[in-house]
Amino acid sequence: MNSTALRALFFPLLLLLLFSVQLPAVSAGEHVNDVIFMRKLDSAMQRVAAILDSEREFGHPGDVSHTYEDKYLLAEYLTKVLMHASKTVLEKIGLTSEKLADLRRRSLSGNSSVVVDLVQEDRFDFQRQQERELDAPTQVVEKTGFLGKYREETKVTQKVTEYVWKHETTYKLSAKLSREDSVIPLLTEKYAVDDIRRKKVDLQALKVAKVGPLDITWLVRHLGEAEAEPEFAIDRSAADCATPRRNRNVEEALYHFDQIYQFNARALQLISRNLLAASGLPDLLPYASRIESPVISLFDAETGTVLKTRDALGLLENHKKSLRTEVGLLAKTLEASKPARELEKPSLQALSIIPLLQHWSMLLEHHLDAINGIEQLLRIQLVHSIGKEMSSKDFRQYMRFHLEKRLFKPNFTPKPFTYAVRRQGHSPEGSISIHHTPGPDSERELIETFVRKTGTRNMSFALNAATKVSFNGPHYVHSFLDHQLGASLTHTDSAELRLIARARQFSSFILVLGKIKSGEEFDAKYAITIENKDELSIPLILEQIPSAKAFESYIVSLSPEQQRFAKAFRTMQLEGTTFGLATIQIKPAMEKVLNLPSGSLTKEIQLTQDLMQLFTKYQIPTDLLSYSHSGSDGESSSEDSRSLEQVRGHVGRMMALIDKQKEKIAKAQQLKHEYKKAQKKEEKIEMFAASSTKGTATGSRLYRKGPASSPRIVTSNFDPQEVVAAGAAIMGATISAQASEDSKFLGGILLLDGDDILNKNEHAAESVHPDSSVDSEKHDESEGGTRKGDQGIEDNQGDEGIEGKTSHPFSVGDSSQEDYTRLAVSLDAVLKEKDSEGAVRPTHLVVGEKWQKQYQESILDEPKTLGIEPEKARREKDLAFDLLDALSRSGAITLEDSNLHVIIAATHRFDKTLLDTVIQDNINPIDKMEKSAMLVAAEAHKSDSVSKMILEEALARIVE
Repeated sequence: MNSTALRALFFPLLLLLLFSVQLPAVSAGEHVNDVIFMRKLDSAMQRVAAILDSEREFGHPGDVSHTYEDKYLLAEYLTKVLMHASKTVLEKIGLTSEKLADLRRRSLSGNSSVVVDLVQEDRFDFQRQQERELDAPTQVVEKTGFLGKYREETKVTQKVTEYVWKHETTYKLSAKLSREDSVIPLLTEKYAVDDIRRKKVDLQALKVAKVGPLDITWLVRHLGEAEAEPEFAIDRSAADCATPRRNRNVEEALYHFDQIYQFNARALQLISRNLLAASGLPDLLPYASRIESPVISLFDAETGTVLKTRDALGLLENHKKSLRTEVGLLAKTLEASKPARELEKPSLQALSIIPLLQHWSMLLEHHLDAINGIEQLLRIQLVHSIGKEMSSKDFRQYMRFHLEKRLFKPNFTPKPFTYAVRRQGHSPEGSISIHHTPGPDSERELIETFVRKTGTRNMSFALNAATKVSFNGPHYVHSFLDHQLGASLTHTDSAELRLIARARQFSSFILVLGKIKSGEEFDAKYAITIENKDELSIPLILEQIPSAKAFESYIVSLSPEQQRFAKAFRTMQLEGTTFGLATIQIKPAMEKVLNLPSGSLTKEIQLTQDLMQLFTKYQIPTDLLSYSHSGSDGESSSEDSRSLEQVRGHVGRMMALIDKQKEKIAKAQQLKHEYKKAQKKEEKIEMFAASSTKGTATGSRLYRKGPASSPRIVTSNFDPQEVVAAGAAIMGATISAQASEDSKFLGGILLLDGDDILNKNEHAAESVHPDSSVDSEKHDESEGGTRKGDQGIEDNQGDEGIEGKTSHPFSVGDSSQEDYTRLAVSLDAVLKEKDSEGAVRPTHLVVGEKWQKQYQESILDEPKTLGIEPEKARREKDLAFDLLDALSRSGAITLEDSNLHVIIAATHRFDKTLLDTVIQDNINPIDKMEKSAMLVAAEAHKSDSVSKMILEEALARIVE
């Protein structure tokens, strides 16, 4: 143990107690030279030895080997010494040993309190009325004379009537029993102060100020008989006894000592100004500081124990001697002092009250520092034993080690939450993981959960009001136990986790987040597509609700109706804590909806990306791209190759069609731009024609009179049919025969009449999709009514894919399937029964708003980071749902190779920090977390016996 660090803790205290020459105040950032420190500390030890007239060595508790019991003995010793020293101060004030013994006896017999009061009475006696002349401000008057203007100053005097009052102050310090009227006077001091002059007769004849009453019953009763040792002991067996500092006995003593300290502060504020002014002395604090304190936190270095009774008596006798010396010095100083005004000096008894109360307050401060020093010593020893001051992260890392290596069997240990998104026999598409929020300089740390795999089953969620999609795959039930250190008393505290979803290059999957609604239904609140080395970070906020024990204590005084309402609402809260996280793979779903063999898209990178683009960006129906079985009985390999090539052909033609439409739109945009330029030129021509002679023409080749009344512009190298077709491509449809006059122009430069548009309408429609009729015929021939490639799906589902005909196409699980919403309710019931302290609180996992996405625009680009705000997240959800709608044929197909992770969370809450929990409450947080972990693990694994999950060596320890 570093003795310098331990000594530094109590260095200021020893200086205050033992040194006659005080060091200047040292700020927090000021360095104290180690050589000077050691010299002063050694001097303090020698001073104690000199006072006790002993050759023994004394040391600070941190430098002396001792036991934990010695700390209890030290706390008792320090408190007894303070009580004895307080008795000495009371005797000097006027409450002698005889008076204290009498008050103690009468207090015990009559069961009444002993109180002390300080009263200041200010009396004002009217003396006389007098007039006094005061010089008024000089008045300047401007006058006009024979020689012109001049200024004349006039000095005026003003008579003021004053009323003179004689001022006398009386201080009364007394002690009494609360149930008796008779008092024991300790001090009565009366002296005249300066006369008071007022302009009005409105001065109150008597003003009374009072400090107190101060209840000193506890101190008087614990002082014992006249010469007996004070009675004070710490009940170590009491349930509320945690440490030498944190127990009912010491807390009670500190409370009463604090009441004395507050009384002293108010009393000094009341009497100091008048008494010091009357005495002519500026400050009496030096007298109080030089009185040596017996409240010293030292051990006998040889025996490692607190000072013996004879040592304490020696220090107390030296304290009395020092006190008498300083009072004597004050008497001499008072006799030689000369007040600034001719006033009657206060008596020595009255004036000595000031340094006595100041010194008493110092004794109380020394005792508090020494008692807190015992606790601080425990903290230092614990930190030195570990080698560092543990943080919440350190405790979490230890608990991970403890649960895995020293408590649970391997099958029941908590597992890191990190899972690959993959299907059997294939490389992962990506991964998902949940981390604790890292610090500024720390790495991501995975959370660990008690996990149970429930098997493969169907789950569904709604894409919209009319469509539900079903997904099938393994389900994992996770129970996450967190801890919170240094919590306040509110229930709104929250921590934060991070959900990280990554996709590999040329891979993709859909991430869906939400709450579990029932054993078969998932309420999807968020969804996003992760692809091509995307890395998505989503905050998960941990929001606690009251524990079962706290909830019961809150509703116990409510009416039956109010209790039923609160219980119903809490049940909803608990069921709402069940968080769901689903991963849906895209390639297997594509293969199924396109009637392709499993795994056929694994190496088709460009084809997969084109399909993703067609489904998400252009929302092309899957029926236009799926494989149609030819009906021949060929080998499986040739059938697989043919199906892939057919889909590739469909995709190629669709992409070509889209590229052609893009070209037409680009060309139409160019035509539109040219038309606008020509239109501006035409407007200039019309303006010129209007200003010319009536009936003449400009001769411009751009302008001619058509047979119709409207003008016509002809420019051109553009085919009118091509112009109309390009316009139709922009509008997304052919030109309507009922087009209004305002919609005649559709992107070209040629302005046509309505009749011309109608004549060109049919041809324009054909020019937009020149291959559509041919493709349609081929498509119909290939399908032949019902495509054989879709036969397996349609046999199982019939017309269920058509909206409005039947219910959702997935199979409904039987009643024996586990209802995930009851997991949190079941855990809460267990905690209510077995968590007697109510420290474990059910916890919501709430998706936060500040998402971040790291992505690459192309495979060779550097990664970029994008913030995803709530509105952007909603758009991502819409895109993901559109893709899911296409992959499931609006719910007609069950999505395979999906995973569902069901997470329930709880938080073990400590009201103090880690070290304060260990030091102040004397609680081992490892034991508390261990118990909570066993309860959560048993519920997570549905184990009927905790002993089945525990290692044999740990089970023996727990039973003991």
